[in-house]
Amino acid sequence: MTFFTLEKKSSASKARAGTLRTAHAEIQTPVFMPVGTAGAVKAVSPREVESTGARIILGNTYHLYLRPGCDLIAQAGGLHRFINWPHAMLTDSGGFQVWSLETLRKVSENGVEFRSHLDGSKHLFTPESVMEAQRKLGADIFMAFDECTPYPATKEEAAKSLALTKLWHERAVRWLTDHPELHGYPQYFFGIAQGGMHEELRAEASKAVDTMDEEENFPDPTDRAAMESNRNSMLRMRDRGTIFAWERLGFQNYLAPMVQALMVNDLQVAFPALTGAVSQIKAGKVKVLAVT
Repeated sequence: MTFFTLEKKSSASKARAGTLRTAHAEIQTPVFMPVGTAGAVKAVSPREVESTGARIILGNTYHLYLRPGCDLIAQAGGLHRFINWPHAMLTDSGGFQVWSLETLRKVSENGVEFRSHLDGSKHLFTPESVMEAQRKLGADIFMAFDECTPYPATKEEAAKSLALTKLWHERAVRWLTDHPELHGYPQYFFGIAQGGMHEELRAEASKAVDTMDEEENFPDPTDRAAMESNRNSMLRMRDRGTIFAWERLGFQNYLAPMVQALMVNDLQVAFPALTGAVSQIKAGKVKVLAVT
């Protein structure tokens, strides 16, 4: 099964459309991914999420590890069965969550020691333990455990952080090589390119991720070529945010309802609004102008 297919590239911009194929769903990209941090999208049932057209949702390893626990979810057959979601899932590694516990965590080469925000109990996340947790959760796509580089960060600070992330990536891949999937379907491991706002470091990070057992995650040469085509755009960062201007105000008919709906977690309004906005772009009725 080809994991990723690049379906179309814009002749006027760097916009792309593609398809991700997992054991549970085909996902059209770009995609709006509802967030179910603790295993469920708040205030809506899986059936309601499905009715919006969503085919992938996100869960967070840190929160699921603390409650209800990865072992319990594994006993239920993985996160899909635990929450009764038949489509694809992605789990974040929890790296950002433990990084954000600034007064409750200690980072070392081994991993991150932290105290739970729930009860103050002490825990240790290592690259290996986080991979084990995500094997138990069974998401179709799961992320590497990285150290989040703060902003702003000097080049020296970003380089030190990147070196740790690269080391943790290598350890994660070694662990995964020796510990196959638990639930009978493929899982795809996604590396993370750090390096802060320093293009040289981001290039170094991107190269390291590219060579990190790419044959296992992208066995089809077309997959690797498609992923490679996006490398340069990944590296182009700016110290100032990009301002997006919409050529036609009619686009606000979709954009404003989508933002308002997301603020109250109303996916039944947000997803159709997003779909309408994308259709306007595809039809050439709206152009996105990037101004730095």
